[in-house]
Amino acid sequence: MLRLVFPLFAPLWRQLGCASVADVLARCDMKGELRDMGGALTYLYGDYGSRPQRAPWFVHALVSTHYYFGGAFFPTGGSASIAKTLVAGILRRGGKVFVRAPVSEITIENGRAVGVVCRGVELRAKVAVISAAGFRNTFGTADKDAKGQRALLPDEVAAPTRGLLQSPGGTTTDKPERVPASMAFVYLFVGLDASDEELGIKARNVWSMRDFDHEAAFAHFNQLDLNPCDVPSIDDLPAVFLGSASAKDSSWPSRHPGKAAMTVLCPVKAEWFERWEGTKIKNRGDEYKDVKALWASLLLEALYKHWPQTKGHVVYSDVATPLSNDFYLASSKGEAYGLDHVTTRFDSMRAMRALHPQTLVPGLFMTGQDIAVVGVVTAMVAGAITATRVSYRAGLRFMLEMMFV
Repeated sequence: MLRLVFPLFAPLWRQLGCASVADVLARCDMKGELRDMGGALTYLYGDYGSRPQRAPWFVHALVSTHYYFGGAFFPTGGSASIAKTLVAGILRRGGKVFVRAPVSEITIENGRAVGVVCRGVELRAKVAVISAAGFRNTFGTADKDAKGQRALLPDEVAAPTRGLLQSPGGTTTDKPERVPASMAFVYLFVGLDASDEELGIKARNVWSMRDFDHEAAFAHFNQLDLNPCDVPSIDDLPAVFLGSASAKDSSWPSRHPGKAAMTVLCPVKAEWFERWEGTKIKNRGDEYKDVKALWASLLLEALYKHWPQTKGHVVYSDVATPLSNDFYLASSKGEAYGLDHVTTRFDSMRAMRALHPQTLVPGLFMTGQDIAVVGVVTAMVAGAITATRVSYRAGLRFMLEMMFV
């Protein structure tokens, strides 16, 4: 079906949906390399992690409009309530959920995915294997191979799909990947001994930009040559994000009275932390702790700049680095959004086929934001799309539940 339909809408799609943000703004006569008004209209690029010169217009339009029409949404009870709700739904339907049970490989027999290996135990699939581990973990990447990190699929099985996405001719080459990993961040998690109401903290997100010439800001950032134990200055950072989960959660005051929680983050280079690769989580040494303390001080500086009333109320802080993402998300470069949201991820039939929920491997399906775009809701909708590809009956049931339950 994709081969029949894509040639019909491809020209319009590439011109309108998959043109870069910069190209579309130029058509609207907002030139000057995205400075001034163009830069102000694209400050949200951090929400999807790709700069306007590289990001497709439709992604930026989706992210922007979801704020403008009614604002964003936040789950009551915080992000943990999403997992609790999903697990309850799985258990209610007879499924099982395992924690601390990493999958090391997808079992292939006669070219077909038939199960997974989890902590040395083979689990056989009744209908199909569905990977929500992301494209890079499922099919592998050059940077993962260089670090000795195995993909879930054997290379001979994964190579055709990887070639579709990463190589212009559809075969694996030594050239740079057409769709690289997304950007990495350092995160600061802050606990306060006063409520959001007492401190006057609002339920909003703040992107503090170095300036509105985003390309120049990143050009300056990319030229930074830091020693492993140094951190940049606040003025070297292209952007800093600040937000309060407690201010957005209507149940927070009853669950944690007199307290507040905030998050501050900024883009970083994963190579700044390569010195500590191979060390264990929470046991990376005193030098690593010292570097995290420097990052905490830097991001607290950004917090106090925008919310000066929080100074003197910080009773807890902790820093997460790209290595934290590598541990918890099985990333290889600290990437926060999986595949990067660049135009080449969406502009060809090869890329769409590689990221289709029904993979080239019989019995193997893929789900999560890598088959769609970034976002919590998008990832959940991707699950419904994949379920429909596995079973049209499941898709029909989903549609009926959405309409009537």
